[in-house]
Amino acid sequence: MKTTIKAGLITLATIALVQGAAIPNNAVMVSTGSATVRHYTPAGVLVQTLIGGAGFMTGSAFDSTGNFYVTDFSGGVVKKYNNDAVFQSNTNAGGSPESIVFNAAGEFIVGSVAFGIRRFSALGVLLETDLAS
Repeated sequence: MKTTIKAGLITLATIALVQGAAIPNNAVMVSTGSATVRHYTPAGVLVQTLIGGAGFMTGSAFDSTGNFYVTDFSGGVVKKYNNDAVFQSNTNAGGSPESIVFNAAGEFIVGSVAFGIRRFSALGVLLETDLAS
């Protein structure tokens, strides 16, 4: 399957689900269902593989300062990378996180199989659970 990531205007040929977006320094981050997150230039040149071959990445998002977050479904964590694609931290999201979004306050909201929807501070502190009820 060919997927065009409009933010970086690159085309990737892959056999897995692809999600991607541009970060402020014009890099492109791509996560696939095969547990790989890669950092590309806008021209499509691979810079580095951030995560490879372990887990199952299901969601990704950027915060307002350009940090990149990816949900690791099988690891139960949210991985954070700064806008230079350097790993910063893991947040224990609990129970197979699938999706992630940010609100205007910079907090992130994670949807997971086991724990439903949970809200975390920008520092990864759990603030609220079971937002779906």
